[in-house]
Order: sequence, then C-alpha cells, then structure tokens
Amino acid sequence: MKKIIGVCLTQANSEICREFVRYLHASAKKNNSKIIIYNSVVDFTDNAYLGAKYVYYSIPYEKLSALVILHETIFDSSLLDKIIRDAKEHNVPVIMARKYDPRCYSIIGEYEDAYTNLLKTVIKERNIKKTCYIAGRNTPEIDYDSKLRIQCYKNALEDSGLEFSLDNVEFGSYWEFPTRKVFERLMKKSSEMPDAIFCANDIMAETIINLLNSKGIKVPDD
Repeated sequence: MKKIIGVCLTQANSEICREFVRYLHASAKKNNSKIIIYNSVVDFTDNAYLGAKYVYYSIPYEKLSALVILHETIFDSSLLDKIIRDAKEHNVPVIMARKYDPRCYSIIGEYEDAYTNLLKTVIKERNIKKTCYIAGRNTPEIDYDSKLRIQCYKNALEDSGLEFSLDNVEFGSYWEFPTRKVFERLMKKSSEMPDAIFCANDIMAETIINLLNSKGIKVPDD
C-alpha cells in the first residue's frame, strides 16, 4: 500500500508552490508514495478569511504517514499551531519546510552569509553607491524570509560603508505584477536610476531586467 504524505500550503498556483510540489511529487513517486495537497487561495495575511481555514480542519490524519508544511505560504500562527497539534495527536510526523520549528522536523537552508557576501561583492566590484532593494511581501514582521533578506541587504551596505534606509526598500511579493508596480514607482521617484537594484528572488529580478531592457537600460552594463 502506498504511503500518503499530506502537504499544507496556500496559493498552489504560485511559482514557489509549483516548484516545491513538483519536486516533492517526483520524490514521493520514486519511493512508492503519493501526496495529497491541502490548499487555500488566500495565505491568511488577512484574518477575515476564516472560512478558507476549514480545508485544513478536514485533514484525515489517520491516513497520513507524514505531513509537510510549506511555512512561507501560511501567515497564520494559530492555524499552524492547530495543524501541528492535530498531527501530533494522531502520531503523524510533521516536516516544516524552509523554517526551523522545534516542534517539527525542520528543513532549512542557511544562506544568509552567502547572500550577504554576494551583495557585497557586487557593491565592491561595480563601485555601487546608490541602491534599491526589492523585498518579498510588505509584511516583514510575518514574512520571515523577507525580513531576513532585508537584514542581509542592510548588513551588506553597512559592511561596505554605505548607509541603509527603508526609503530604498520596496516590496514585490516575489512575483511579476507587484514588481512591475515597484518599477513604475522607481521611475516616478527619480529620473536617475539606482546603480544597482537588488531583488529577493529570481522572478522579481527577471522582471526588473526585462523592464530595464525595455527602457534601453542594459544589465549589467548600465
């Protein structure tokens, strides 16, 4: 009999979820297992979406061999607490992906030093003075990765002798449409573009590069 792995996330159509699920499904298939996904169209940054939570209240824990939570897609600590508590009551091991949680098995990537050094290398080699940083969601207090990457940007600037200011931080929510809005604001804010625009993920970086190219600004030449 195939083992069943439950997966809790939100907005499964997003790039980060599609990639995560694709690799998880391929791995499960190799190991004669299958996955069942519990998804919501909202990520619960707004507590008004109470009805959407009930998909996570109907998880059949007695049928699961394990439960995986993609933490960065669910912004409701009380909901996460309930999922973890209910799983433990049914002796289902919980795996927290991309964040440390002492109650679960945790899979994390420690990239802070490498990311900070990457930013510092660009600043040094390109003699960067004026910068802009496009972070993730505009809720850094609950978006752990966005908060962490802003801190890496701050550390890189200060280590390079440059001043950090939140005025130079924008939020692109990790995908194309909000990043386009950021670019429009940057164009209106100043006729002179920054020496460097740093982005928190590749989707936002690709969007910015394409928009700069459309304006005749070459990357990385300009």
